[in-house]
Amino acid sequence: MNLGLIGLGKMGNGIATRLASAGHTVVGFDQNAEAAHALQSETFSSVESLEQLVQNLAQPRTILLSLPAGEVTSSVLHYLENLVISGDTVIDCGIVISAIVKK
Repeated sequence: MNLGLIGLGKMGNGIATRLASAGHTVVGFDQNAEAAHALQSETFSSVESLEQLVQNLAQPRTILLSLPAGEVTSSVLHYLENLVISGDTVIDCGIVISAIVKK
């Protein structure tokens, strides 16, 4: 599986580590570049923008959000709406699990 992960804090780091160790290819983004670069491996790469994250994923894309609830998550979801296309899936892994499938 090839997927994107936005937010590499404690929860996102754990998700990325487990997925990469299981052989899945993960492309990660975090505003804190140090958090992203700390996870580099054969099956994990980091990018410097949300645009690069989307460009580095095969279609249909699956993108997980591991961000704090509230404005930051809302703003990233709104921003991603302009980057994803039909068939892509964005999953918010916050307190309430929700998914947006671009139609």
